[in-house]
Amino acid sequence: MRSEAGERLESALRQVVEGMPDEVKAVPIEHWTEGVFRHLLIRQIRASYPGQECWSEWNRVDLVLPSARGATLVELKLFVVRPRHTVAGSRGFKGGPGSKNEREVLKSIATLAASRAERWSTDCGGIQDAYFALAWADTEGSDPGRSYTNSYFGPQALPAVRGWTVLVDGQPLPGRMRFYCLLGEVPLTPAA
Repeated sequence: MRSEAGERLESALRQVVEGMPDEVKAVPIEHWTEGVFRHLLIRQIRASYPGQECWSEWNRVDLVLPSARGATLVELKLFVVRPRHTVAGSRGFKGGPGSKNEREVLKSIATLAASRAERWSTDCGGIQDAYFALAWADTEGSDPGRSYTNSYFGPQALPAVRGWTVLVDGQPLPGRMRFYCLLGEVPLTPAA
């Protein structure tokens, strides 16, 4: 069962991903970063839960939701293949699934899991729980080798995360894109 902050996180994240088609109409997803995604999430949390504090980029954690029972830590990962444009019109792509992204994901999960052992863990009133939000966009009909959906992502590939909730599974976005978002809880290693 999720903490109150965990429930708030899931609810706000669900609202953000449901609003993605409208957001992407305004600014195509190829221009998005994790910071943009975090901004939308914080905006939704503050709109839905006005009393909920949000700390971003705190001790290398993307988002902290402090509470009297301890902080909820959130790590966000957003992966998008970005087109490379030239004045001649030729295109290639930047990004895509690969070992670098996989290492980044696994490192983030390990950092969350070990956070109770960090000396800064008391600075936020202790750590109640931690969550990992994984989001990605794939181009419809893309080469499976360049598809995040067909890569190492997903609950089966990340066993260190439990209780995965699929918030959106292949939501159509403008520009022939499909968007996916998962939220899972990261078990915390007890403090020494």
